Amino acid sequence: MLPIETELSILIHLAKADGFISHEELEIIQRLGLENNLSTEQVNDLVENENSIAVFQNLSLDDRIELLISMIKLMKRDNKIHQKEINFCQKIALQLGFGTGVIAKLSAYIFASDQINTDPDVLIKMATKFYSENN
Repeated sequence: MLPIETELSILIHLAKADGFISHEELEIIQRLGLENNLSTEQVNDLVENENSIAVFQNLSLDDRIELLISMIKLMKRDNKIHQKEINFCQKIALQLGFGTGVIAKLSAYIFASDQINTDPDVLIKMATKFYSENN
């Protein structure tokens, strides 16, 4: 399991891939931090500190899948799915080497579950089908 600071650093790096972090992306990153007991100041420090950003290309496949699952579960927590959250997750998936459709497939399984703890083996098998090492 990735430490929350590492996970956020990766998300920040991915959000900056297009040259800037949008207001919507920053909101999602801050919410994830707050839900994991980080203060707004701590999250802002991660955003501003370029040296803290992890290199996501070196992540294992398991860590890449874990990152996607964390983001999808974050969307489920408030029982409100916003298009900006879906778009952000899709952007992350593509940057991590997953094909289009992985977010829809994982989301369908996670959202169908009555609880947030779903079978990780099923999720890993689903995500692996969409992964390309040529990312």
